[in-house]
This record gives sequence, structure tokens and C-alpha cells, in this order.
Amino acid sequence: MNLPVSGAHAPAFTLNPWFQPALDLLISSDLLSLPSEETEPQPSDPGQKWLGLEEQCDVAVVATLMRLCAALPMSAPETVDFFYDPFHLTVVVTGEETRVHSAEEALKRGLLLAMSRAHKHLPSAKVFSSSPERFGRFRTRAVAEFAEDTVKYLSRRSPFVVVVGSRDELPDGIRSAVSNYVTLGKMSQDMVSTLYALVHEDCDGDALNQAMRDMPDDETLANLTTNDVALAARQLTPAKMAASLKSLVPVKAPVEKKHSLSEVKGLTSARPHLQQIVEDMALWSSGELAWADIPQGVLLYGPPGTGKTFTAGKLAEEMGAHFVATSYADWQKAGHLGDFLSAMNESFKQAKENAPAVLFIDEIDSFGDRANSRDKNESYIRGAVNGLLEQLDGAKSTEGVIVIAACNDVDVLDAALIRSGRFDLKIPVELPDMATMAEILAAHVGAEIPRAALQDIAAHLVGHSGADAAAVARQARSLARQRRQLLSVDDLRAAANLLAPPVSRDDLWRAAVHEAGHVVAGVLSGRGVPIRARIGVQGGEVQFPPLGRYPTEEMLQRLLVSLMGGRAAENCFLSAVSAGAGGAEDSDLGKATLIAARIEHQFGFGTQGLVWRPLDSDDLPGILRDAEHRSRIGARLDEAMETAEALLSEEQEMVLDVAKALVQERELKRDQLAPLLQTSSAERVRDQGASRVPATEHTAVS
Repeated sequence: MNLPVSGAHAPAFTLNPWFQPALDLLISSDLLSLPSEETEPQPSDPGQKWLGLEEQCDVAVVATLMRLCAALPMSAPETVDFFYDPFHLTVVVTGEETRVHSAEEALKRGLLLAMSRAHKHLPSAKVFSSSPERFGRFRTRAVAEFAEDTVKYLSRRSPFVVVVGSRDELPDGIRSAVSNYVTLGKMSQDMVSTLYALVHEDCDGDALNQAMRDMPDDETLANLTTNDVALAARQLTPAKMAASLKSLVPVKAPVEKKHSLSEVKGLTSARPHLQQIVEDMALWSSGELAWADIPQGVLLYGPPGTGKTFTAGKLAEEMGAHFVATSYADWQKAGHLGDFLSAMNESFKQAKENAPAVLFIDEIDSFGDRANSRDKNESYIRGAVNGLLEQLDGAKSTEGVIVIAACNDVDVLDAALIRSGRFDLKIPVELPDMATMAEILAAHVGAEIPRAALQDIAAHLVGHSGADAAAVARQARSLARQRRQLLSVDDLRAAANLLAPPVSRDDLWRAAVHEAGHVVAGVLSGRGVPIRARIGVQGGEVQFPPLGRYPTEEMLQRLLVSLMGGRAAENCFLSAVSAGAGGAEDSDLGKATLIAARIEHQFGFGTQGLVWRPLDSDDLPGILRDAEHRSRIGARLDEAMETAEALLSEEQEMVLDVAKALVQERELKRDQLAPLLQTSSAERVRDQGASRVPATEHTAVS
């Protein structure tokens, strides 16, 4: 039985050169017993097809050997080193428990035996396996022996091979010692036809080529078991083999139009953009829209756990596109820079081969910025970013491939990555508001918990991510199982409290007053009605709309008033100020101090005149050591604090109304805030045109 090397059914895929020697050894150990005396066939003799057959082997073992050899290095010497280097431990993962025994046989009686016979100096290579055949009725004892044997063998210089159905079956003691992992190659049309040609030496090449056109595609064949394929290969004709394979594929119901994006909660402003991509892809598929007219790069950015991966997957699902999900970490674990770039190339290749496709790249901010890389990793960062840029430019020329990337911090990305033409759409993905949080919880608990009962728990989780909400639902089910009861609201509340321990009513009220101070001081100083204000167990936040890019000194001073509004409110209404306005550099006081320093030293509004100096938070300590500079910056902050206190004192009722609403709702959006801010003085300030502040300073967080 020889591997076809020419003709109509020659293999169109590459097998390791050790396949044929291994196959010959498998055949020689499985020879049929032939009649001792050969006689001429008589016309009446039945079963004449057996005459002339001199060799036979286990079809499933040959199929497994083929899949193994398709996954190994293509060089014969490299394969020997792969298995036989001293102390090497190679793990073969079959993906099917029932194939472990076949892989063990293919190695013992075929591949390893062929190599050791060709190279007499090679030591004997031991093969251990988790094969169910060796377990029998004593499975528990055999599993323990399997673990003990493999761990014991680690002390020897001789190489050995472990065959398992999945990596989870590996004994814990050997995981760190594994030299190589091999996962059996996927079955394909070419592999199946080659297997058939090996089993049926006199098969008709034309009939086999026709059968290839009739059998399921590669993606479907890859999901069939090796046993399924082996049984089909036993059919007497190629047509029957193709029919046998097709019978194993379930008939698909008509595909209905999916609305998968509707399953993503809280997309808000991002939803119209993503929905437009779906519609554009449909027009492109029907030939009504040119590929060049579709935005081919999308960047999703926002806090961790906000569902960026989930969103990309659902976008692909709604488009009916193949989804390839990868990340910086997936590529990096391949090894050095060359391996990294090779893994990256493979991901893009997979997307191109399966177009229409969505290639999702997570953690793109991990690449770093070539302009700021000055350490020993500079060459690695430069090579990685250059490689990604090359792949992105190549993907643009492949119709049907949309690249979606995700990151937490868009500001650290290399400028070349985020320019238009690579990522045309840059879409923020924000933490869910209270209503969205309730929807996410409802999606995870189903009908077991009444929707109305989720509102309080959603309010408690404001400020957390959708991933946190999913974790709360899982923990709640765990608590219910411990009680051996159905899931209840109490389980969900207890799980939410484990994730986010509740705060006292006094602390909650202080947070509400603080954020109300930001809201009212911002409105009265001309920043407009906020987009949203929220409080939760992690503190609070007020987000103002981005305004003008060219602020005057007066506008910047009003921005300071807004930032000091939280501290001023605590002083006015609670008689004592907490540390809530200070702390980290992104706190209210940290932001205000940096802005005041920039007014003095960067914007040309201070005593330094028109002299400019570079200034960020790292430069502040040096500036503040100078008594004069510290005094001028402090004076601006004091003035802002006094102004904020004066404004809030004039509108005490407004502050208290906003604070009470925050305690009740935990989150207020613009349309909920606006009615609370309608007073004569507030209207008067807004009517005066108010100030304009930089878009980069539009959020006050405590």
C-alpha cells in the first residue's frame, strides 16, 4: 500500500516524509492470512475480489497516522529531533477520546518504530496514553497508574510520548516539563480522498475526483470524528463514500436573518455605526456597493469588561461572517519576534481564506508606541508594530475582511495604527448605566427573577462592567446550589454584595452631595447640563459634554470651579470635607492642580508671561517645590473653591434635589437632570453664553 504520488488522486496536501515508512510497518503487522495454495479463479468462484490482495491494515489507525503526520515538521531530521532529543517529552492531543488508542498504535507500531529502525543509535521511546482501551473496568486505578508512570519517567534521559484526548487529561506533575505539543491535523477533502486511495488500491481516479466534489467541505469534515471518516473510507466506491460522509452532516434549517447586535446591551451611540456596517456588507454581498466604500477598520475602546469582544462576535454573527478572534497575548505566546509575526500572519491568513470574515484583535494597546519606546524592548515593539501595519494594509486589499481592534486606552496607541484608512471608525464602549445593567442581569438570570426586582441590584452595581454583572449572576447560582434551592433575589443581592460591598447610608449621601456639587457648580459656571451623573459603591462620576478647544483664562478658571464643586458641596452641606476630592492624580484635586499649573506655566496666563514649559503630572512635584509657584497655583485653587461655595450657597435647593435624586436612582442622565436644574439663576448663567472648556477635561470623578 503506497502513498499516491501522481495521477488523479495524488495528495494535494503535505505529509511528513515519515508517513510512508510508518504506513509500511503498520501494514506488515496487520497482514491478512492468505490461502497456502494459489489456484486459478473459476467462473463460479464467489468472492473473487479477495484474490490478489496481499496487505491490509486498520483504516482508523491509518487515518490517525495521516492526521498526525500532517501536523508534524515537514523535514525528516527535524521530526527525529522533535521526538528524540534527550529528555524530550512530547504530548500528542487527539481531540477525541476514542482516537487515543489509534494514535498510540500509529506511534508505537508505525512512526516511532520507523525512525528507530532507520537510525539505530536512537533510544527506545516510551509511549504512555490515557486510552480507554487500557482502562477497562479498572478505570480509576489505570488513571492513577498513568499519572504515576509518566511522572516517574521524567527522571530518565530517554524521550517519551504521552497521548491524551485533551490537555486536561495531563497529570499535573508533568505539565511544566512538556517539550512539544502536537494536535492532530484536521480532516479535509484531500486527506479523505488520499485515505480512500490507500485503502482501495484499484480505485478509479475520475470517480474519486467526482466524489471530492460531492463530499462535504473541509470545515464540515474537520468536525467529523476519525471513526466517521474511517467507516466512510471502507465503502466500495468513491460515490458511496461521499454519500456516507454527507449522511453524517445534519440537514440545516433555512438560515433566518439574525439580529445578533440586539443581544448587545448598552451600545448607545455605537449601535448605529455597527448596524450601518451590517447593511453595507449586505449591499457588498449583493454587488450593490463597492468594497472600497465600506469602513474596513473599527476600533472599540473603553474600560475592561464592557463587552468589546462580545460586540465584535455578535457583529460578525449578524453579518453571517466568519469570526477570527485573537489578541496580542495570543500572538506573543508563540515565542520570539519571528514566531510572533508568524502567528499574526496566520490569523490574517485565516480571515482572508474564510472571507467574508471579521478579524478581532484584542489588547491592541499592548503593542505600545514606537515613538515612546526607549528601553531594551524598542526593537521588539518596532518590529511588532511594523508587522501589524503591514498586515492591516494587506487586509484592506482583501475584499470581505473587516478588522476590529479593541483596547482600554486609545491614547497609548501608535499614531500610525489609529490614522484613518486603518481604523476608520473609533467607537467608545462605556460602562453600562443602571437600565443597561438591569438588562444584562436579566439576560443572565432569565425569567427566574422578576425584572422589577433587578432594579435595586442594578443600582448597586452602577460603575461596574457587564462582565461584573455576569460574574454576579454566576455567583448567585452557586449560592443557590449551596442552599439546594432555586435562584432567588436574595442570592443575587448577596452575590452583588460580595463583588461590591455595600456602603453606609451616610457615605452614600456624602457621595450624592459631592456629585451634586459638581453638577450644579458646572451648570452655574457655564459648562451646560451634564451627560450623566452617577454614584455607586465605588464613588461617583459626573460627565460633562465636550466643549470648545480654545479656552480663555476665564473659561479655565470656571473649569476649576466645576472641579472644586464636589469639595465645596461637602463643606456647605455636611460641615466637613472628606478626602473624596483628593487622592490619585486623576482625582478632582489632582486635575484642578494640574490645570492651575498649566494656566501659570503653559497657556501664557500666569506671571511667567509668554514663556512655555513642558508640563504633566510628573513635572508637578518640581514646580510645587518653588514657594512662589506653589503660592500662585494655590491661590487659583482657593479662588475656585470660594466661587464654588458661593454659587452652591445660592442654589442650595438645587443641590439637595440633585443629591436626593442620585440616592434614589443612582444614575441620572441629561434628560433627568435638566428639570432639576431649571432655576432663574441657572438659566441666567446659561443664557449669557457661558464658557467653553477643552474636550479633554470634560469629566469630574471622585
